[in-house]
Amino acid sequence: MEKEKFDKDRFYEFPDRTQAFDYCKKCVEDDENDVNALLILGECYYLGVGTEVDEKEACKIFKRVIKLVRTNKVAKKFQWKRKTNIFFSIMGFIFCLFLLNIFIASFEIRPNTKNEFKTFQEKHEQELQEKIETNPNDSASWYRLGKNYHRFKGNGADKEKAFECYKKVTELDSTSVLYWAILGFCYQDGIGTEIDEKKAFECYKKANELDETYATYWFNLGLCYEAGTGTEVDEKKAFECYKKANELDDTDALYWLLLGYCYGYGVGTEVDEKKAKEFYDKVRELEN
Repeated sequence: MEKEKFDKDRFYEFPDRTQAFDYCKKCVEDDENDVNALLILGECYYLGVGTEVDEKEACKIFKRVIKLVRTNKVAKKFQWKRKTNIFFSIMGFIFCLFLLNIFIASFEIRPNTKNEFKTFQEKHEQELQEKIETNPNDSASWYRLGKNYHRFKGNGADKEKAFECYKKVTELDSTSVLYWAILGFCYQDGIGTEIDEKKAFECYKKANELDETYATYWFNLGLCYEAGTGTEVDEKKAFECYKKANELDDTDALYWLLLGYCYGYGVGTEVDEKKAKEFYDKVRELEN
């Protein structure tokens, strides 16, 4: 059987994401040192593109990429570009994990015993339900009740109820950026509902429309457009989102790195190696 050579454009052309994932996986099986294929495969596992979300497998793949970077001899004229491309992907992965850990940590409470846990959960739930009975339109209480159902992972968590609370919150207060962002997270990861990337994207877009001053929301939208998460792949829009994020927060090295990557590889814009180098230099300046 002829070996597959990974082609990013071909990956995005598959009408079915499972086929795209299988193609990428086959390329890695045929060439375990193909860094580009490995990076895309890692992102597939991490985001659940064409397969189940498997963060452990994603971590294994990214560790393999790091090992390849340290051991492979790369031709001088391509060394800077390839390392920068890999650095961008790894930084993006680490940044996503960082945001995810912050989000999850906000839901975690670890009582000393199971009995204490159950008592705390029931008491808190009862107090919130009483507030909601008094004022059914109290969006803040609905939100806290959703967190109460959500955060006790593995100890009586009811993610379906959590999702319903989060959904109710957006109905009661459709102007809150936080509520739309959390609802989008539920749709993207299947928390209390079926995974629906289109609805997740719509929620993230709604949050961004409500407040366009958050660089993080522009960054998230850019990732959706570039990966085709809940929308059509649109590298031009992805580039514009990364550019806006950089304008809103020019102290974050990640945004400079993203734009350097876009200019260096023509992602959503014309290739401009001079600009790419300027942006990479800025990254080094911020990191030093």
